[in-house]
Amino acid sequence: MRFGTWAPHSGTEAVAVAAVLLVVAATLAYLATRLRVPLEPRRRDRVATAFMIAVWLLSGWTPSIGWQVANLLAIHAFPGQIAPRARPFPSQPAPWS
Repeated sequence: MRFGTWAPHSGTEAVAVAAVLLVVAATLAYLATRLRVPLEPRRRDRVATAFMIAVWLLSGWTPSIGWQVANLLAIHAFPGQIAPRARPFPSQPAPWS
């Protein structure tokens, strides 16, 4: 096994991982058939609900923020090769100059 870089499982490692996952899946399937009463999740309180909604909203903005940061880094890394976006109001000075 190499350290420091990612390498896929191959050979006997792949067979061992597949066998372990098969045993875990079979065990969970067997235990699920032995349940007498269906499991029900607990009701969430208002703080947990608000936190989950806030995280959901932030996760929606994450790709947009990442795209904007990547564009700014590309503009600064390759000056003159990537045109910055047009200013919406030409009377204002450009923020990047």
